[in-house]
Amino acid sequence: MKRVLSQNSRIGFTLIELLVVIAIIAIPAAILFPAFARARENARRASCQSNLKQIGLGIAQYTQDYDERYPIHNDPNEIENFMDAGENTFRSTQPYLKSTQLLVCPSAVNTAYAPATDANKSSYHVNGVLTGRAVSVVPNVSEVVQIQESDGNSSSLFLRPMRDICAAGEYNYWHYYTAGAEQYNLRHFDGGNLLFADGHVKWRKMSTLLAGDFGLTPANTAPTSGNSATCLAAAF
Repeated sequence: MKRVLSQNSRIGFTLIELLVVIAIIAIPAAILFPAFARARENARRASCQSNLKQIGLGIAQYTQDYDERYPIHNDPNEIENFMDAGENTFRSTQPYLKSTQLLVCPSAVNTAYAPATDANKSSYHVNGVLTGRAVSVVPNVSEVVQIQESDGNSSSLFLRPMRDICAAGEYNYWHYYTAGAEQYNLRHFDGGNLLFADGHVKWRKMSTLLAGDFGLTPANTAPTSGNSATCLAAAF
């Protein structure tokens, strides 16, 4: 006998049933979403490492053409609109790199200070200790950082460590890892990518870096809370 639904028969879910379904969906989603975010950041970190590797190859080609010396900077601190300015690492290596996109980490965001432009944008700092030096005077090129990550995209190319306001042969602001509300070099899982003077790239937890990693002495000097503004001498 065919069953006929009465006018009062109900078709649908109760509130309890809906809540149970939502809970069933939400629990695995809560587990998987952080994993997806971590996988995405891993991909961005790898892309950033590739960028730095290409920049390292560009610097190596530059040194071959310019008497085995690292690129010169015409300012001891920062260079605004560096692609339009005088000598500096990123402008000098563009004939070899042929791409300004390599100067930007995919995880970086634009900062309010020195806002990034289409023609001038970078999320990396250059080690001022190495600029203009002969490769031969650096005894441990595999251990000295040449480029570190900055806090975000900027139209200025900063030298960190920088020579400004220190005596001859001394450098300050040699490393950032936290500075108030700004988070320097913590872009990739509490760390950042580093390009070393021999061209290899490595991720490091930024709070573990010491002055010696930048070619400064005393080598075991650790970053202060905020930044390392203490003037330190070059080790070579």
